Amino acid sequence: PRSRRFAPPLPAGEPGGARRPTPAPTTAAPPVPTEPPAPWLPSAEGPGGSGVAASLMSALGSRASELAAVMSAEDVAGTLDAYGRLSDNGRPSSDILNALAGRAEALGLEMTGVQLADTVNAFAKLQFWPRAEFWTTCGRRIEQVVDHMNARNVTSVVNAYAVLGVIPDDEPLAQLARRAESVADDMDAEDVVLSLIAYAKLWRRHEWELLDSIRGGKDMNAENGANVFGAYAGVWRLSQLQHLGASLLKALSAQASVVADDMNSAEVASTLVSLAALGVQPDDWFFTKMGHRIEAVGAYMTPHDATRTLDAFGKLGHRPPRSALVVLEHRCLHELAELDAHDIAALVGSFAWLGTPPGETDAPAIIARAAQVAGGMSARDAAHLLHSLASLHLEPGQHLLVAINARLRVVAGDLDAQDIARIYIAAAAIGLPLPDPTKLALERRAEKIGPSLSASGVAAVLMAYLKLDQLPRGSLLTVLARRAEELAPKMDAERIAGVLDAYTQLWQKVSAASLASLSGDSAASLASLPGGGTDAESPPTLAAVADLDADGERGPRGAMRLVLMAHMGKAFVNAAGRRIVEVAPRMSAHCVALSFGAYAQLRESPGDDVLTALAKRLQEVVDDMNAPDVARTIDSYQKLRVMQGSW
Repeated sequence: PRSRRFAPPLPAGEPGGARRPTPAPTTAAPPVPTEPPAPWLPSAEGPGGSGVAASLMSALGSRASELAAVMSAEDVAGTLDAYGRLSDNGRPSSDILNALAGRAEALGLEMTGVQLADTVNAFAKLQFWPRAEFWTTCGRRIEQVVDHMNARNVTSVVNAYAVLGVIPDDEPLAQLARRAESVADDMDAEDVVLSLIAYAKLWRRHEWELLDSIRGGKDMNAENGANVFGAYAGVWRLSQLQHLGASLLKALSAQASVVADDMNSAEVASTLVSLAALGVQPDDWFFTKMGHRIEAVGAYMTPHDATRTLDAFGKLGHRPPRSALVVLEHRCLHELAELDAHDIAALVGSFAWLGTPPGETDAPAIIARAAQVAGGMSARDAAHLLHSLASLHLEPGQHLLVAINARLRVVAGDLDAQDIARIYIAAAAIGLPLPDPTKLALERRAEKIGPSLSASGVAAVLMAYLKLDQLPRGSLLTVLARRAEELAPKMDAERIAGVLDAYTQLWQKVSAASLASLSGDSAASLASLPGGGTDAESPPTLAAVADLDADGERGPRGAMRLVLMAHMGKAFVNAAGRRIVEVAPRMSAHCVALSFGAYAQLRESPGDDVLTALAKRLQEVVDDMNAPDVARTIDSYQKLRVMQGSW
């Protein structure tokens, strides 16, 4: 039988026999497609080796180029397939490939399913990108012949699309998925693995393109935008593909259990990584089979594959069997020098998820390796590493901290909301004050993505500054207040009390620092406000500053920022008050104390409904209060009663 792919040699003695290569699966977000590097170095003498063979292949190639225009569909597919099988020795010239690709485009609608599969698979092996018109013809022909394709044909086609980074249209992709599901029982181990990897790449990218079209794309504006019917069509297409994908992936994961005993070490790793990337949750039997196979072939895994496998178990939320875990950890820890930046972050993350820190001798070695490769870490890897170290209560060490801080300054612009939250949580847990350059880079990024922070993310950033005894920029505090206002209606009792308390303390410090930096009439105006002051003990209240006219005609830019900060803070405090009324019956004694204290610190008189709800809950939980909470609540109660008058 024809061999569709060529495999790198396996480690001596690995069960499973020779295998064709398994492309690296997607472990996170699939990147924007770029031309992948060729997996070989083309021979200077062309396909076929040296001497007479090279001369013969050169002559045949020239003649094939001349006759391509009159070749039949079978001739084109067979010639390309032959060149693909000779790809280890190099690739034919661009003239030959362009001639054959042009003929394949012209005859695409006449090809059988086997010929189409051989053609696109050859392009993938030769790393050759035909014109877009070829792929259009290919998609149309797939719809016509897909029902006649066997498991190997379907796998070859989807693998070629994935390797070349070409996204098929909705209908061909859907037809291939349906056919793959119907022939899944005929797939061997390699077919299953390649299908999972291919769909992990193709499905995610296709979903993202649909989502982008639903949102209107990056270039959407008022003139060309708001096509409501187009958006609804996109939503329908996306839901259809997601439904179809779930059915296919269920069939593939079931077949993976059947053929698990035939998988080699790389295929085991790729199967788990692909399912984790797709968010598929296999059944317990699948994990049992994978665990047994890891015990058999895990010793032959590369350190990179062992790390990816551990990381995949974590993302799938399933703890590997003890015997398999021992094998995987052994492969990772005994060849640390082979692990790159992503591998190290994933390895430490796996230990954190498992809840078992590495041994006393392994931990320093891992941290030392992390320091060596930190300069190559992505934003997500750096955040993941710091968060995992904090979860494991491991000290990063000076060398790693210097390296990570330097890297964060470079990649801060790539951090997402989850990454930002993780970094602040880790910094607070480790007790690591952020150096000014790193702090500034993180704050600028946090301000930009603040509207996408979760409630826990907002709380993490606010509380980290408190624990580290550092001040956020006023502009960041404004963004956080605005986001907290939006999220307040959904916060639970503990979250709303904690965020309100943290914001209150930071507002006091930041506003006092802002006042100290002002001069002249602006400072005098702020100091003369009711309840105002120019020191940390008595900064002006939110309401007083918010009422100040700082429209640019009066005072410097600092005064304007302070007024904006007060406006946002006032809006958040009002939203927090409304939420407290709703959740007060579920507040703990400590949360009640925090809420009273926050209002007293702000010298803001909340509405009667807020105070009544807090006072009622206080009567119910007063016996649960500890000494600091009692003292704080009595002091706050007295201050609020003075402000509230007869309350």
